[in-house]
Amino acid sequence: MAHQQRRQPQCGRIANRQERWLADRSEHMAKPVLLTGFVICLLLTACDRLFFYPEKQLQRTPAALGLPYEDVSFPSTDGTMLHGWFLPARGKAKATIVFMHGNAENISTHFGAVYWLPAHGFNVFVWDYRGFGHSEGQPDIEGVHRDARAALQYVIGRPDVDPGKIVLFGQSIGAAIALHTAATTSHPLLAVVAESAFSRYSAIMREKMAASLITWPFQWTTVFLTRGYDPLDAVRRIHIPLLLIHGDHDRVVPLHHAQELYDNANPPKQLWIIESGGHIGAFTPEHQAYRKRLVAFLETLASLHRQP
Repeated sequence: MAHQQRRQPQCGRIANRQERWLADRSEHMAKPVLLTGFVICLLLTACDRLFFYPEKQLQRTPAALGLPYEDVSFPSTDGTMLHGWFLPARGKAKATIVFMHGNAENISTHFGAVYWLPAHGFNVFVWDYRGFGHSEGQPDIEGVHRDARAALQYVIGRPDVDPGKIVLFGQSIGAAIALHTAATTSHPLLAVVAESAFSRYSAIMREKMAASLITWPFQWTTVFLTRGYDPLDAVRRIHIPLLLIHGDHDRVVPLHHAQELYDNANPPKQLWIIESGGHIGAFTPEHQAYRKRLVAFLETLASLHRQP
């Protein structure tokens, strides 16, 4: 079902420069929506693809940071072949993180948010939605949710993964996908972490349209946006530990989205507000305190888990 090839780390003096590059790319990933194009598309045809801005070329691999990894291919639920990297934990794995990235570029820029977790004892699986990087197909809302279910099933089936210690971690639109996946899977997860999540697809698009005089009159058209995948509906169905993370200076997805999600979520739940934080910037090298805090959060949950 999956093709795996062990890659060897290529350590070098470029590692620090690569770390800074990855952090910069992760923090400034979000791309502005083409509002006039959105209106035309919304009025004439299905437009959920406007949430995605994929790039096919990979910019870096984990080897640039001296990290061992496996190059993985696996099928989505409809047969579309997807691509990812499995970064093994240093030593015995405490848990496995399935990472779901934002709406632009591909894993080669987004893995900067999580590459540091293997050093703390966590496996990390980063992968691309259909149409991103080396994954086949074209992205759309339904398709990427199929892909998320397939990525989770792939990780569950790995012999080196404890299936009872899997955490979903998503950023931006990846947070929305992670929340919906956690709400709909029958597999027991350890936790779900959502950074810079919006509450509804229609709400975030309506806010973007309201900011432009050109598209302001068309705000009503957002009622036709994708339904059935909204994070606000998902959090009401999640009954595992939920961690929401959001910057108080996030100009892409304002903080009130996180507060609405938190208010509607079931316990156990936490909301970390990153002081002076922007969009998906909680775990850059400048935020070592939040890295340590996330490790502690994950370690606590992993230590409490007991096999049935």
